[in-house]
Amino acid sequence: MELTQLEQFKAIAEHENISRAAEKLYMTQPALSFSLRKLEEELGVKLFDRTPNRLKLNAMGKKILASVNIIMQEVDTIIENTTMPWQKISALRFCSPATSSLRFFIPPFTEQFPEIRISSEYILPAELEQAILSRKFDIGISLSQPKQPDLSHIIFYEEHHYVTVPASHPLAQKKFLSFADLVNQHFVLMGTPGYWNDLNRSLIANGTLKIDAHFYYDYVLYLEILKSTNRLAFCTNITRKHTKCPEGYKDIPLKEKSMYATYYIVFRTDNAPVVEPFIEYIKKTGRSDQ
Repeated sequence: MELTQLEQFKAIAEHENISRAAEKLYMTQPALSFSLRKLEEELGVKLFDRTPNRLKLNAMGKKILASVNIIMQEVDTIIENTTMPWQKISALRFCSPATSSLRFFIPPFTEQFPEIRISSEYILPAELEQAILSRKFDIGISLSQPKQPDLSHIIFYEEHHYVTVPASHPLAQKKFLSFADLVNQHFVLMGTPGYWNDLNRSLIANGTLKIDAHFYYDYVLYLEILKSTNRLAFCTNITRKHTKCPEGYKDIPLKEKSMYATYYIVFRTDNAPVVEPFIEYIKKTGRSDQ
C-alpha cells in the first residue's frame, strides 16, 4: 500500500465518481480505476457500493476514509515541520539609501534561492524605519542602527573609499590621500541617487571636497569613460572585492572619516522568519561582521 493510493482513494470518496476524481488528480480514468481495484485487493474488502453513475462509500469504506484522513493530516504536519523557512517565502522586498550596497550580494543569493523573488528600491534615510515598520518592505539596508524598539538589526558590512588614480599621476606615489590632496583634481563620478553619490554631491556643494567633477548616470558608460581618461574616480573596498582596478590605475586609500560607513540589515523583529534566508546567507558567506 502506498501513500498515493490513499490520496487517490480519498479523491474518489470525495467526488463519488471515477471520472471527476481522475480529472482532479490529472490521471486517466482507467489508471485510477486500476489503483482503486489494487487497493481493495490489498485490503481484502470492497470500499464502495457501485451504481452505473456513482460510487458510494460503504460502511468499511467510511472506516477506511476516517483512518486515511488522520494519516493525511499527519503527513501534512510532517511536511510543515520539516520544510525549511526559506521554502515558504516567495519574495523579499529591500529598501536602502545606498542601493548599490546590494549590487554584489543579491545575485549570488538569488542563485542559491531562485524561488525567492527580489525587489529593491531607493529610499531616503529618514524614511527607512517607518517603511519597514509599515511592512512596505521586509529588509532595509541602513547606515545607522534603528531607533524603533520593534526593529532588529545585524551588521551587514563596513565600506571605505579609495581614490582610483592613473599610475602616471603625481598622486599615485602616495600611500594615503585626504581631501586636501584632491583640491582641483579632475574626477569622473556617478550621478545616480545613492548614499555615496549623494554624499559626494553634498561635499562638493559645501566646499569640503574641492574637485572638478563630471557626473555620469549610466554605469556602463561611466566604466568606459574611466578607461579612456586620466581623470580620478572613487571606488570602495566592496567594489574591489568584485571588480578589478582598471588597467593603468591604482587604488589609494582615502583616510577621511566621512568616507567610511557601516551598513546594517534592519527588519521587523516579528518578521524575522521571513528575512531569515538572507540573514543566514550573509552570516554563512562571511559578509556580516556578526
